[in-house]
Amino acid sequence: MGIEVLVVDNDEAFATILKEGLESQGDYQVSIATSGEEALTKVVEGSFRLAIVDMGLKDMEALTLLKALREVKPSLRMMVIPVDDEEVQLNGIEILGTIPKPFFIGELSDLIKEALSRKPIYTEEAKTAAPSSSSRPSSASPAPAEIFSTLEKHQGELNAYQIAFGKPPEAPVWVGGEEEKAHSLYSWVAGIFEGELPLPGRRETGELYYRGDGGSIYALRMDKGFILAAVFYTDVPLGMVRFRMKRLEEELRKLVERQEE
Repeated sequence: MGIEVLVVDNDEAFATILKEGLESQGDYQVSIATSGEEALTKVVEGSFRLAIVDMGLKDMEALTLLKALREVKPSLRMMVIPVDDEEVQLNGIEILGTIPKPFFIGELSDLIKEALSRKPIYTEEAKTAAPSSSSRPSSASPAPAEIFSTLEKHQGELNAYQIAFGKPPEAPVWVGGEEEKAHSLYSWVAGIFEGELPLPGRRETGELYYRGDGGSIYALRMDKGFILAAVFYTDVPLGMVRFRMKRLEEELRKLVERQEE
């Protein structure tokens, strides 16, 4: 599989030209998002190494999207497409290059290679002390092993791809899937509940449910600042998801209370 790149541009025709140009120049697998909300969803669900964002987005401010992408996936490299000849104002958000309009197809590969070769200043390690390779908490972790075991047990009952639980800004305990995706899910849900990120879906009081083309996300905001989130790639009825997640929430609440005694 090639390097996964996301192009975010309201102008689908231009985005398609950019996609075809990149794929013809190197080993790239390019996806297109025509809105900021769609881009956020794709990044949460996908494994992109690079996002190319048009600064002229219409559904949300490009800076808002760049900040949100950085929150949900700190390791994501980002480039921007300036509006006309305007100077790009990023307010401290790190990017690794620009692609002007119009561009020359022959220049694309060099621009992308240069961006991918540069090490991002902002990394997951700089943001939070996340578990290095395993979802099971170490002996130094404040989260008890019982929490991991409880998540693992309910993952099968829920038929969930991944479950993450924690109290931001502390790193989550998680089961299933890749570590980076677990942290992306956790950060994305926390940002929505805190009102810092736009919501591409439906949120009730203390509850978030979003369904996209690739699956669904269900999350709960618990007492004392804890959040519980799960990703589903199979078609599990919402009523069943809600029932079983509430049951998991109750078990986790009791474990947290016991830990605090």
